[in-house]
Amino acid sequence: MPTDLVVTSRRYFYEIMNQANRNTMEEILSSDFVFTLPTHPDPYRGPDGFNQLVSMLHGAFPDFYINPQEMVSEDNTVVTRWRGGGTHKGGALHTTKGDLPASGRFFEIEGITWHIYDDKGQIIRAIGHEDTMGLLMQLGVMPSAPPVEVSPEAGKAMVGRFFCEIMNQGKLDVVDEIIHPEFSIHMPRNPEPFLMFTPFKHSVPLAAKRPKPALQGHAAFKNYVTEMRSAFPDLAYDMLLEAAEADRVAIRWQLTGTHTGEFMGIPGNGKKFVLLGIAIFTFLEGKLYSASFNEHDLGLMQQLELLPA
Repeated sequence: MPTDLVVTSRRYFYEIMNQANRNTMEEILSSDFVFTLPTHPDPYRGPDGFNQLVSMLHGAFPDFYINPQEMVSEDNTVVTRWRGGGTHKGGALHTTKGDLPASGRFFEIEGITWHIYDDKGQIIRAIGHEDTMGLLMQLGVMPSAPPVEVSPEAGKAMVGRFFCEIMNQGKLDVVDEIIHPEFSIHMPRNPEPFLMFTPFKHSVPLAAKRPKPALQGHAAFKNYVTEMRSAFPDLAYDMLLEAAEADRVAIRWQLTGTHTGEFMGIPGNGKKFVLLGIAIFTFLEGKLYSASFNEHDLGLMQQLELLPA
């Protein structure tokens, strides 16, 4: 990946789109720069023209943000998937449906931007595509089904059942009751949801292992719970801290257990562990839709003595 171009594309999002930094526009955008996006009726040309777009966005959405996710780079091209949003509290939003007055509504959508660079290392073309329909629906311009919102109190209660009844007690019937059919768990150590480590071998670096794809949804999650409770029959989550808003809950948790069953292809060794982590849950259609976990995996591996000396 051409590092310099990727860094420049990151600056495009963080310094120009998020901070409206005019100096960065002059530095990294070509004088022949052209920006196109189906949401907006006209192309924006050059740093001056693009400044009009950025100023309009920040004027319409005082809390506007756009954060890059995956990036792909080859030769003079960098392609970035991003997620962005804001609250429409300011001026009008200029779109193909006309100028939209402030609605006070929040939106968050995804999009992809294709950057093409010139020989000077400046961006000469930015081709964008975003979830325009999702944007207009969230801003109330286009009709949409009323969302089923989970209150902070209801969300905390549902997450409590996730840990106490499903993970700690193994009540798999609760999965059908509170878990969305498309539910997924995301962990840094697993590129795909619900994947456990492949069996560890001293001859193969742990980071080099590639878990095989697995199913998502109820069946895969139930299998995950069964495998974890088989490896650690006394598995117990304790919720230490919690924070919530509509459709989102965050939990600081502690997990304890004893390695008596097979884990990562390794037989139980009787080692006990204490693991700390944080998880953020989201909801869809009144049920748990996703869970993003981040935990001290290195400490877990050390306590279970699964790392080479």
